[in-house]
Amino acid sequence: MNLNKSQLQAVCHDKGPMMVLAGPGSGKTMVITHRVKWLIEHAGVHPAGILVVTFTKAAAQEMSVKFKKKFGEPNGITFSTIHALCLKILMTYGGLSAENIIKTSDQWKFLLETARKCQSVCDPAKAAGNFQMLYSAAMNNRMSPSEVNPKDIKGISRKDFLFMSDEYRRMKERTGYIDFDDMLVKAYELMTGNPQVLRQLRERWDYIQVDEYQDVNYLQRDLVYLLAGEKKNLCVAGDDDQSIYRFRGARPEIMLNFPKDFPQAHVFCISTNYRSYPAIIGCAGKLIGFNKNRYEKQFLSGQTGDAKIRVIGEESPAHQMKDVSGDVKSCGYAFNESAVLYRNNRQAEQVAEKFSEEGIPYYCTEAIP
Repeated sequence: MNLNKSQLQAVCHDKGPMMVLAGPGSGKTMVITHRVKWLIEHAGVHPAGILVVTFTKAAAQEMSVKFKKKFGEPNGITFSTIHALCLKILMTYGGLSAENIIKTSDQWKFLLETARKCQSVCDPAKAAGNFQMLYSAAMNNRMSPSEVNPKDIKGISRKDFLFMSDEYRRMKERTGYIDFDDMLVKAYELMTGNPQVLRQLRERWDYIQVDEYQDVNYLQRDLVYLLAGEKKNLCVAGDDDQSIYRFRGARPEIMLNFPKDFPQAHVFCISTNYRSYPAIIGCAGKLIGFNKNRYEKQFLSGQTGDAKIRVIGEESPAHQMKDVSGDVKSCGYAFNESAVLYRNNRQAEQVAEKFSEEGIPYYCTEAIP
């Protein structure tokens, strides 16, 4: 199957819990799709008994497309985001319909109007955005609004944060609306409160695989553990070093604690990176090695060749852009063979302005704000 030894070991694991520690560029998606195929062909698992959970719609579609391209039609395998899965459970067993889901525009309009009523708010749009993110993180980590750390509340007083929380909750109760966070909360409540529903769901899926496990929160973890049940045929895959969404409620310690939750779990480390040269892998390994709460890993490169790395510290964005444009013009590569990466999309404007000034042709993968 063109798999290396560590990949093959992960693919051929059968019953019981397992964790795949997958570094960047190590073929994590390939391992998951091949394991699904292996379970069907070698372990005798019916395709309809396999659930693959991802955390974005794009990732779920990509996984399904890759499986279809490699092995043909999925034939009953469920590739789903955690939200879509919970919505389907609520629509099947909880009497929910699509009309019960609040539109994003209506949600934002209500939060903006509510923020304008708060005396502590100077920028309603910013306050509404901060409230939305913090409230969502609280719901996904089984916390009430009153348990949110006051230090995390930005652009609004704690009193007004609680006021907005109460107003938002009352609006949903009054209208019968639920939001994306409610999908998970209510699905969990349905499964824990109705043993018959939980039994049917556990009987439907014999094997569960979860992608990007470093970005799960406590509610998502509890949902997955609940579905896995006593069979414990649960495979989680991810890289604790790549967890960057704590501000959205992700809890990387969940992945770190997986072997404690399942002492009998098998842990497979696929650490060969097929995207980058050894020099890049070596520097990345040294840098991430300063992190304390992480799994120890050996970073390897599946590429041959050399790469030059230069680290520059500049005093201002203007000096930084001057260096970037100078490097692009003098590196010896065609413009369409060079790329500039930036931390967030707001920084694209600085790059675009400098490239226009220097006559360097460019295009952006996303719209410049």
